Amino acid sequence: MFRAPRPPSGRSVESKSEDKFRRANDPVRKMYDKAYWRRFERFVLARNQICQKIENGVQCICGASIVHHLISPRARPDLFLDVRNVVALCERHHPGGEAGTPEWKEGRDFVASVISSATCV
Repeated sequence: MFRAPRPPSGRSVESKSEDKFRRANDPVRKMYDKAYWRRFERFVLARNQICQKIENGVQCICGASIVHHLISPRARPDLFLDVRNVVALCERHHPGGEAGTPEWKEGRDFVASVISSATCV
């Protein structure tokens, strides 16, 4: 029986198309496209310009460029814009994925956020 060759990724075009459709209709992913997220992200990064990750007892000195959720919005969408649920990280320290890092503790894994009493959203 003849089988058409698979793309280099090993996944069929149909499978990739299904994933793209699923991502486009994902309510959590859509939250990241909203203006309120972009304002919140700017707010957090403006106040935490240095990566907050602690490694071997020392804070990273790289510039922060990513706002990372400690508890994933998939698990707790109500914490999506909660400043206590995010840290500003450099690309190297961002764990990626969608699981979040609920096991991280302030003072051990990251330094406390610098957040003013003003609201951002």
